[in-house]
Amino acid sequence: MRKLLLLPLLLLLAGCQTIETADPAVAAQLQGSWINTAVVQEYYDASDKLVYERSPQPDSLVYRFTDKTLAIILDSTLFTNDSTSSIKTLETASFKLSEIEGTPRITFTLGSSGYSNTVIKSISGSAMEWENVYQNQAYQDSTDTKTAAKMVVRHSFTKRQ
Repeated sequence: MRKLLLLPLLLLLAGCQTIETADPAVAAQLQGSWINTAVVQEYYDASDKLVYERSPQPDSLVYRFTDKTLAIILDSTLFTNDSTSSIKTLETASFKLSEIEGTPRITFTLGSSGYSNTVIKSISGSAMEWENVYQNQAYQDSTDTKTAAKMVVRHSFTKRQ
């Protein structure tokens, strides 16, 4: 009986977001290899005021998209002129593109570690920006560990030719 009471609520919540198939142009532009060039982490309080920001060193990994698979690759040839340097796949994930209310999203499934729902803020033939939002995240300012109401993480990528 309890399940029947929850069913209308679930249908109402599911109906609030229109999930559409992704724009084929976004899917085409995503294909290929991308290098993570910048990361920005912004922490906000409950009133949505920016309280802390940091820009850690990007991982400089290669994110290679083919069909519905992402391979995260450590390519040491990016850092040396030695053509014998190693290329190693660190992780693979399947992904699905969709749009929610006109905003392109990419959902990664990472084996047993779960999934990530990422907003594609912008994409072109040469540059891409992702955004993830996390709730109740801790950060270390100059004196103390604090908790922000939300953290926004932006990743910038350039396409590898």
